[in-house]
Parts: sequence; structure tokens; C-alpha cells
Amino acid sequence: MSAGVGEVWATGRCARCGVEGRASLGLDAITVFSQADARAARTRAVLMGLRDAGCVHAVYDRGWLADMALRPTLGGLATALSVLCEESVTRVREVLAAGPVRWDWRDDSLEIVSSVGTIGASLGADEAWEILGGRGCVPVGWVGDGRWGSAGAPEDLRACVTLAADVPGVVLAESLARECLARARPWMAQEVTQWRWSVVDASRWVCKRPVGLSEALQGMVARTAAVHSVPLAEAAQSVESVESGHAWWVQAAAESSLAGAWAALSACGATVVLGARAGERVQGFAALRDPMEPLLALWGTGYALGGIDGHCATLVAPRIGG
Repeated sequence: MSAGVGEVWATGRCARCGVEGRASLGLDAITVFSQADARAARTRAVLMGLRDAGCVHAVYDRGWLADMALRPTLGGLATALSVLCEESVTRVREVLAAGPVRWDWRDDSLEIVSSVGTIGASLGADEAWEILGGRGCVPVGWVGDGRWGSAGAPEDLRACVTLAADVPGVVLAESLARECLARARPWMAQEVTQWRWSVVDASRWVCKRPVGLSEALQGMVARTAAVHSVPLAEAAQSVESVESGHAWWVQAAAESSLAGAWAALSACGATVVLGARAGERVQGFAALRDPMEPLLALWGTGYALGGIDGHCATLVAPRIGG
């Protein structure tokens, strides 16, 4: 792991149109990164910079998602750790900047160990969440909110730190999920009215929902693509063929393929018959609100839409430290 100080910027140039983009990695304090997390933050910043500069090729495809999926930017990590460890930011910086850092998580205790010393905290999840809210690390309205868990707080200390480390990303992810399901409503059996967050071990998590949000939506795109001779990229790769080696990547890659098919159908003027809920009318793809666009952007934040159980949808955050 390595540490960096201050705001960091990333720049990039599109190989297809030559547009240059520049954006902040979103790090306003020392942050502990693995090499893969650092690459994810840079990739996300370059993509945002290119999109802001008007590049039409900077889309959330498999290439981008391979770096960013389930790897959020943890710009608030050092602040959350300093608050929970009841030490000043300066003390945390001294420990993190001294060299290799080891995190030791045991039940509700946390220790950050380096060559210059140890910072430790022993807190329950409820208490930690209240402290983070009271110190401005998370919005006050998050404390006691049922979407984090039955007690109104994440399930343990590590989950609290995970969510507090990227408040802007969590807010954006939830907004994108809501937009995605609103656009997909014509193909969903029930409307989602409740939201939950789950902090998971990304190396073991399996997405518990059909590819493309629902079997109806996936089937509709596939049938329409066949009628209009629009090729569908392979909807899923075997886990062994994916660099990440995680089962959830099959889901992300499949939805990237589905998004490409949707875009192609829009471009060729394809139409689809919407069901009874929409009045049995023929609608052009280009006029429909594409649910795959916000879904891929959600993957790009480093979070994911997990299970949809009746009226309740679950959003997933990768647990810091596994």
C-alpha cells in the first residue's frame, strides 16, 4: 500500500478523436491505496475528464469497467479513520506516510500500524456511525436511517468506514440506481420503493439479480436485436476468462454488452412493442430512456446494484480490506 498527500489530478487523451481531459482523483487527504485501487481512481478521473471535454468515445464499456467496477474512490478514508481513532489528522498522516501500513481488523476493533506507531479504536457500529455523523464524515440524516441496516447503522465498524470513505460516490451511486430502475419500470414486475445498502467482500460476492435488471428486459433486447440483425456481443464470459477472476464481473461484462446492443438498436431505428402498462404501443428505441446507461455509470462509481426483492433493491459496496 502507498499513501499520497493533497489533491491529485489525472490527464488523458482519447486515441480516436484526440480530445484531452483532466480531472481530480477526488482525494483531498492522505488515502491508503492498493495498486488496483489507485488505477481505478485514475481511470475514473480520466473518463470524467474526457466526458467533460466533450469526448463521445469516453463511455462505460468493458475496458473502463475492468478498472473501476467495485473499486470506489476513497477520498474520505483518512478523515474517517482519524475521527474513529480519536487522533488528529496530523497523527494519521504521520503513521500513513511513514511507509508500509497494515490494517488489523478484529471484530469491532481497528488498528492502523506502521513503523512510527499504532492508531487504534474499539467501537460498536452504532456508536461509530453516530460519531461519523456528528463529526461531519457522513450526513447527519444517514444516522438512524434504515437503509444501512435494521439498527439504522452499517453492520460493523469496517462497514461504517467503507461508506464514510466515499460519501459523494455513495450518493451518486444511489441516484444512478434510482434513475436506472425508473427507466426500466416498463419491464419490471413491481416498482422499487425501498432501498438497502450491503457492504460485502468483493472477492466472494455474487450478484443476485438477472442480467440486465430483469429477464423481460434482457429478452426484449435480444429478440429485437435478432429481428434487426444487430449482433449481440457475448452476454457473459466465464469467470476464468476475466482478469478480475470475480463472479460479479460476468454480470458487469454482460450488462456492458447489453448496453452496446441498446445503443445499436437506437441507431438503426428499431422499435419495440411496450406492454399493457404502457398502453400496448409501438415505441422507437431512440425515444426510450435507456436503463443501461445509468446502470453502467453505477458500476463505474465502484458500487453495484445487487438483489431486487419485490419492492426492495439492494446496493452493494465493496468492504475495505475484504
